[in-house]
Amino acid sequence: MSPGNDDSTTDDSREIGRGREVGVGVVVNNERRLKRMISNRESARRSRMRRKMQIEELQYLVGQLQTTNRQLSEKLIQLLDCNQQILQENSQLKEKVSSLQIILSDLLVPLRNNAGEDHNSSADRMLKAQGSSTPSVTISSMQLLH
Repeated sequence: MSPGNDDSTTDDSREIGRGREVGVGVVVNNERRLKRMISNRESARRSRMRRKMQIEELQYLVGQLQTTNRQLSEKLIQLLDCNQQILQENSQLKEKVSSLQIILSDLLVPLRNNAGEDHNSSADRMLKAQGSSTPSVTISSMQLLH
């Protein structure tokens, strides 16, 4: 046996050993890649489920908000109608107050005139009775009202 033959068998055994190492490495890499692929698929599935749940929750919330918005719009319309009725009623009441003030004023004018005549005549009578040239100060109940 020649030394060259010994080297060749040693080289052959090294290549076979490396092949086993390379083969094992490939298998390990394939297993890792397969695990990563499964993990990624599972993560994507969970992500899709979360997104679906979020969308359903948002759709439910949109429905609630639309209902609330519709109710508030109806309430606003009712309040505007009520406000309009109150404004009309207020205007009518102001007109009544104004007309009643005119009527009251018209009723008080003759009373004032009569009270003034009575006051003047009584004042004249007092002056004549006293014989004084300076009028005395008297306050009638009608003057207190003004």
